[in-house]
Amino acid sequence: VDDMFDAFRMLLHRLADEPDAWDRADVVRLPERQQEQRRAANATAAPLPDHLLHEPLVARARAQPAAAAVIADGRTLDYAELLARAGRVARWLRAHGCGAGEPVGVVMEKGWEQPVAVLGVLLAGGCYVPVDLNQPAARRLAMLDDAAVRFALTQAAHAADAAAGRTVLAVDDLEGGADPPEPVPVSPDAAAFD
Repeated sequence: VDDMFDAFRMLLHRLADEPDAWDRADVVRLPERQQEQRRAANATAAPLPDHLLHEPLVARARAQPAAAAVIADGRTLDYAELLARAGRVARWLRAHGCGAGEPVGVVMEKGWEQPVAVLGVLLAGGCYVPVDLNQPAARRLAMLDDAAVRFALTQAAHAADAAAGRTVLAVDDLEGGADPPEPVPVSPDAAAFD
């Protein structure tokens, strides 16, 4: 509160004493202590990893297949099942012509199917586009159109209306699993999601 009052007081003095202050965009200045806190919070420079977003998860799944990976809606998927189901999604996407870097809609309610879908898209080399089912239908479809989405992943309960005009896969309808397909060459600089 003291900093806010000081900034207000300094603003009034600046407006009274400096005629050009009325036209400047930076007329209110933060106290030096707060500026330093901002600089420290925004100093995020760090070496970037040289791997794709999903690769550490796949490595963990191979190292600890029986460990719990997803707990949702009273259901637990271990890493082996998560990777197998995601592998099945990836194979389906690739079989239907999903290319490297292609946007794929993930149009779902919260649940175990979401991480399966996202990992499947990444394993297929795609770029996932999360779309909330709570959005009005016209908004959902506009988002998918804007991203040029040809494929949409959803749950069986929403397959009929999740993404009209697109090839739709109900992730919870896929039975069994599959090893992930051979990796698609994707640059670490490519977008993982849109």
